[in-house]
Order: sequence, then structure tokens, then C-alpha cells
Amino acid sequence: MSVEDFRRLRDSGQVTKKGRIVVSGKAAETKKSKFGNEVVIDDETGEKVDSKREMKHRKEYRAMVRRGEIAAYASQVIYFLVKDLTYVADHVITHLDGRVEVIDSKGMITRGAIDKKKLMKELRGIDVIFREK
Repeated sequence: MSVEDFRRLRDSGQVTKKGRIVVSGKAAETKKSKFGNEVVIDDETGEKVDSKREMKHRKEYRAMVRRGEIAAYASQVIYFLVKDLTYVADHVITHLDGRVEVIDSKGMITRGAIDKKKLMKELRGIDVIFREK
């Protein structure tokens, strides 16, 4: 799928906030995680968050913005790599000096995560930080 196709689907309301394509009026279901993470609801935004760990990190980064320790925070940022391959960063923080960090909350670092981390570095020049705790 091209970037233009994705944008067309998004603009027509056929893509959810998490980037999932809507099929037959409802978001495509995802399989239960083989790693046992529990989906939780973000009490500030009402969004579904993939794990308790990711939610914990999200709350920490928001608090850092409120305290003025970092300049900005965004969650679930989509990076287009090649053709239909995307990388969805759990957290992107902008420091007060302008540096940007892409952080992925991980309970288990998989081969796929490592491969996408390498692609982000090679194709976008972005280092992804895996945060486990």
C-alpha cells in the first residue's frame, strides 16, 4: 500500500487512530498476544494501549511534559519504511534541546523488533530505544 493509498483510507475514515484498516464497518481484530500482555484503556484519552508497561511509560512521559522536563511527547507515531512496511513507535519524545528519541516499550525483545530497529536506523537514520522497565 502506498502512502497516498493509506492517506486516502485514513481521510475516508477507514483507518483507526492506531493505524488499523477498518474491514466491513469494524476495526480488524487482532490476535491475543502470545506474550501475555494485557490491553488497557488510557484514562486520559480513552484509547486502547497495548500493555500495562506501555501505559506506565506513557503516563511517565506525560508527567515529564507537565513538569517541563521534556518539550513534547507523542504516542503511536507511524513511520513508513518501504512499500507497505511501517514501524509504529510507542513513544516519541522531544527534549528541551531539540533532540528527538523514539522509544519502544518492550516486555520481550523479539527478532522482528530487532529487524525493524535496524531498518529504522538504515532507512531513516533513527535509533530506536527499547525500554523494558
